[in-house]
Amino acid sequence: NRMEAKQNKFQFRALTLGFLAMLVLIVLVVGLGMFGLERLSLDLDRVVSGHSQHNKLGREMRLVVRERATLLGRIVLEKDPFARDELMQRFTDMGRRFGAARTQLLALPNLVQEERALLEEQRQGVTQVLPLQMQLLDLVAEERHDEASRLLLREVMPLQEKVIETLRRFVEFQEMETAEIVQTAQQDRIRFTRLLVGVGALVLLLGFGIAVFVTQRVNDLVERL
Repeated sequence: NRMEAKQNKFQFRALTLGFLAMLVLIVLVVGLGMFGLERLSLDLDRVVSGHSQHNKLGREMRLVVRERATLLGRIVLEKDPFARDELMQRFTDMGRRFGAARTQLLALPNLVQEERALLEEQRQGVTQVLPLQMQLLDLVAEERHDEASRLLLREVMPLQEKVIETLRRFVEFQEMETAEIVQTAQQDRIRFTRLLVGVGALVLLLGFGIAVFVTQRVNDLVERL
């Protein structure tokens, strides 16, 4: 009787521990499901949002450089001084817009080394072409259109294209980075889902084991009656 009482006490403790373990695992599954997936989504949204801002500003800079290049060609061809002055003002305004976008981009805290290298390359390109653009505008103001045209074709346009190409590579890098981040997030989500499935399967196995144990104990009691 004493041995049987000890055995019953041990089985009761094991059953209690089994129930507690199952409850803990259930809470774990629910907690992981509620907070884990939400955290993954928030992290993905935060990272992608940051890269989208980089991409947006890079595209803005590239667009402005293209528009300034087009305006410069129109300025050289424009014979009407009043229309030419209006084009020059637009050219200057575009320069301020470019500078504001670049300043905003450099102020972002999560620029990586590759991005900073491309922006430095862009800065060097602008440093080369800007004095030539100013020289071209001076020639136009002096009505020396032939010289301005030669300067535009031989020196200014190639350097402008170089800056545009650098900014194209910057935008392309952003798109590649965003695609890699999304792919990594999807892989993390798959691994997390597998973890939930594994823990859920463990809960089912534990519950099945407890059910079998309880059934056997009930059958034993019935047989004794």
